[in-house]
Amino acid sequence: MPENSTAIFYTATGIDPEGDPVSFRVTGGDDAAFFQITPSGQLSFRNPVDFEVPADKDKDNKYIVELTINDPAGLGEGLILAVTVTDVATGSYHVRRVASGFTQPVYATGMTDGSGRMLVVQKAGRIRVVDPDSGVIAETPFLDVSGQVSTDGQRGLLGLALAPDFATSGVAYVFLSNTAGDIEIRRYATPAADRSQLDPATVKLVLRIPHAVSNINYGGWLGFSPNDGLLYIATGDADDCGTGVTTLAVATRCNAQASALLGKVLRIDPARDDFPDDVDRNYGLPATNRDSISILRGFRNPYRASFDRAFPRNFWVGDIGQGAQEEVDLVQIKNTYVGNNYHQDEQFDWPLLEGDVVHVSDISYLRGAGYSRFTWNHGNGDYNANAIVGGYVYRGPAESLQGIYIAGDYSSGRIFGIRNDGVSAGLRLTASFRPDAGSIDHISSFGEDQRGNLYIVDYDGELFVVMPG
Repeated sequence: MPENSTAIFYTATGIDPEGDPVSFRVTGGDDAAFFQITPSGQLSFRNPVDFEVPADKDKDNKYIVELTINDPAGLGEGLILAVTVTDVATGSYHVRRVASGFTQPVYATGMTDGSGRMLVVQKAGRIRVVDPDSGVIAETPFLDVSGQVSTDGQRGLLGLALAPDFATSGVAYVFLSNTAGDIEIRRYATPAADRSQLDPATVKLVLRIPHAVSNINYGGWLGFSPNDGLLYIATGDADDCGTGVTTLAVATRCNAQASALLGKVLRIDPARDDFPDDVDRNYGLPATNRDSISILRGFRNPYRASFDRAFPRNFWVGDIGQGAQEEVDLVQIKNTYVGNNYHQDEQFDWPLLEGDVVHVSDISYLRGAGYSRFTWNHGNGDYNANAIVGGYVYRGPAESLQGIYIAGDYSSGRIFGIRNDGVSAGLRLTASFRPDAGSIDHISSFGEDQRGNLYIVDYDGELFVVMPG
């Protein structure tokens, strides 16, 4: 079976000795979860599988499934198939405009219900549903909290994460700034019979973080790790450090403390409530954390982040710079055993460093955390960026992009790549990402759908997708 396809590739047949009608089911095999079969015996993959990133149990591109034929009395017979996935050369790609007419879109993600629909987050408080094939934007929003968010500066409805079991639970989480300017992580759910709209009456506050003194550096990303199933949240530092930081004491106060939740990546279990007496904290502290929900600290404005779906411990963070450099960081999420606790607790370098630029002369505080840093100087050249927007490691059907981390610059619309050797950040993709219609001017986010296709969100109101061929 060629990779990247959900076409029917096998039809099971059989007859009942008494002539009764028969039906077919997938009933077992090491890789049964990847398959679906019609009652009449037509077998296909549920979602496209990737030859370059095998997902079968033995990681050899040979998927094992057991089919069963039954008569009305339940009597039946089984058949075990080995389905070998083969490589398809799809090196070229193009960028297609999916839809336009959004109002200040800042994020996009795919519905995980098998429908293929995309969700587009708008800064002023609405999440729109769009069909990528037709470009039709549903009139009814997925969520409308437009009267509950502040939108001045960098405030607004900034992030969305569907629960890993969204297809069955209908649960989703949002990152927004409330009318006072504070960060809120909220939980909503859809009605059981309709996954196309969150019910506002189901709202539950998960976490509130004070941020009212500044309308910049909010961060704004949240997402579930495919590795541990926990919810990760990236917060900006509110620019408390200001410009021209010169003392180690100021730097330490701003971003080095785990108890302060700004300028951090947080990790929580939203399915529990370990703080029943605190109305602003309705979540669980994972056992893999040390003593705080803060696990990565020392960021300025980590506006967008992502996990590599093929290597789910690899965590990428795009951290917007101040006045000299833009930065993308790669860290492997690990749970280090210390005493009786597992924890991560990595220290990053802002405001001691901005990228590679030293802001504090005494840098003895730097811990030398085990992460890779990629930087771009500010400017107007092809290799320059002025407001980096973190993206994704590409795992879609265009094979020439496989394994490349793709990021962009909000200010210019330039698109960059970091090769999977983890060495060079200098890959320029801007020219090859020119779309068939519209223009990519102000990249506010990237997005992925359920199949791994890469989307580009333009703040001017357009949504684009990278297509093979």
